[in-house]
Amino acid sequence: MFRISFHIINKFISIEKIVKMFKEYIHIFIFSGFLIIFTFLLIYLNYLIIQRKPNVEKDSSYECGFQAFDVIIDRFDIKYYIVALLFLIFDLELIFLLP
Repeated sequence: MFRISFHIINKFISIEKIVKMFKEYIHIFIFSGFLIIFTFLLIYLNYLIIQRKPNVEKDSSYECGFQAFDVIIDRFDIKYYIVALLFLIFDLELIFLLP
Protein backbone atom coordinates (compact mmCIF):
# COMPACT_ATOMS: atom_id res chain seq x y z
CA MET A 1 0.00 0.00 0.00
CA PHE A 2 2.83 2.41 0.83
CA ARG A 3 4.57 1.65 -2.47
CA ILE A 4 1.45 2.42 -4.46
CA SER A 5 0.96 5.83 -2.85
CA PHE A 6 4.68 6.62 -3.21
CA HIS A 7 4.57 5.80 -6.92
CA ILE A 8 1.52 8.00 -7.41
CA ILE A 9 3.33 10.90 -5.77
CA ASN A 10 6.49 10.08 -7.69
CA LYS A 11 4.62 10.58 -10.99
CA PHE A 12 3.95 14.22 -10.19
CA ILE A 13 7.12 15.16 -8.32
CA SER A 14 10.21 13.23 -9.26
CA ILE A 15 13.54 13.42 -7.52
CA GLU A 16 15.17 14.44 -10.79
CA LYS A 17 12.90 17.48 -11.06
CA ILE A 18 13.73 18.54 -7.52
CA VAL A 19 17.48 18.15 -8.10
CA LYS A 20 17.25 20.05 -11.39
CA MET A 21 15.33 22.88 -9.72
CA PHE A 22 17.86 23.03 -6.87
CA LYS A 23 20.74 23.18 -9.36
CA GLU A 24 19.10 26.13 -11.11
CA TYR A 25 18.78 28.11 -7.86
CA ILE A 26 22.06 27.10 -6.20
CA HIS A 27 23.72 30.40 -7.18
CA ILE A 28 20.97 32.40 -5.49
CA PHE A 29 21.27 30.30 -2.32
CA ILE A 30 25.04 30.75 -2.22
CA PHE A 31 24.78 34.50 -2.84
CA SER A 32 22.09 34.89 -0.15
CA GLY A 33 24.21 32.98 2.34
CA PHE A 34 27.22 35.11 1.49
CA LEU A 35 25.21 38.30 2.02
CA ILE A 36 23.94 37.16 5.41
CA ILE A 37 27.42 36.18 6.57
CA PHE A 38 28.91 39.43 5.21
CA THR A 39 26.26 41.52 7.00
CA PHE A 40 26.86 39.92 10.38
CA LEU A 41 30.63 40.14 9.84
CA LEU A 42 30.41 43.90 9.24
CA ILE A 43 28.24 44.39 12.32
CA TYR A 44 30.67 42.35 14.43
CA LEU A 45 33.67 44.29 13.08
CA ASN A 46 31.90 47.54 13.93
CA TYR A 47 31.62 46.47 17.58
CA LEU A 48 35.29 45.46 17.61
CA ILE A 49 36.59 48.71 16.11
CA ILE A 50 34.37 51.23 17.91
CA GLN A 51 35.96 53.25 20.72
CA ARG A 52 33.93 53.11 23.89
CA LYS A 53 34.41 56.20 26.04
CA PRO A 54 31.50 56.55 28.45
CA ASN A 55 30.82 60.10 29.52
CA VAL A 56 28.19 61.72 31.72
CA GLU A 57 27.50 64.37 29.08
CA LYS A 58 26.99 61.77 26.37
CA ASP A 59 24.63 59.68 28.48
CA SER A 60 22.44 62.58 29.63
CA SER A 61 19.30 63.54 27.78
CA TYR A 62 19.43 66.69 25.69
CA GLU A 63 16.40 68.78 24.90
CA CYS A 64 17.24 72.04 23.14
CA GLY A 65 19.91 72.99 25.64
CA PHE A 66 17.72 72.52 28.72
CA GLN A 67 17.79 69.70 31.20
CA ALA A 68 14.78 67.44 30.91
CA PHE A 69 12.65 68.24 33.94
CA ASP A 70 9.61 66.02 33.46
CA VAL A 71 8.25 63.22 31.38
CA ILE A 72 5.54 64.75 29.25
CA ILE A 73 3.24 62.40 27.40
CA ASP A 74 0.41 64.22 25.70
CA ARG A 75 -2.51 62.52 24.10
CA PHE A 76 -2.79 63.23 20.40
CA ASP A 77 -6.03 64.18 18.84
CA ILE A 78 -7.67 61.39 16.82
CA LYS A 79 -7.87 63.71 13.79
CA TYR A 80 -4.16 63.20 13.11
CA TYR A 81 -4.59 59.44 12.91
CA ILE A 82 -7.64 59.76 10.66
CA VAL A 83 -5.76 62.05 8.27
CA ALA A 84 -2.85 59.60 8.16
CA LEU A 85 -5.16 56.65 7.46
CA LEU A 86 -6.99 58.55 4.73
CA PHE A 87 -3.67 59.44 3.14
CA LEU A 88 -2.62 55.79 3.13
CA ILE A 89 -5.92 54.64 1.68
CA PHE A 90 -5.93 57.16 -1.15
CA ASP A 91 -2.23 56.68 -1.80
CA LEU A 92 -2.73 52.93 -2.23
CA GLU A 93 -5.79 53.54 -4.36
CA LEU A 94 -3.75 55.79 -6.65
CA ILE A 95 -1.11 53.07 -7.03
CA PHE A 96 -3.72 50.58 -8.19
CA LEU A 97 -5.40 53.06 -10.55
CA LEU A 98 -2.24 54.00 -12.44
CA PRO A 99 -0.87 51.26 -14.70
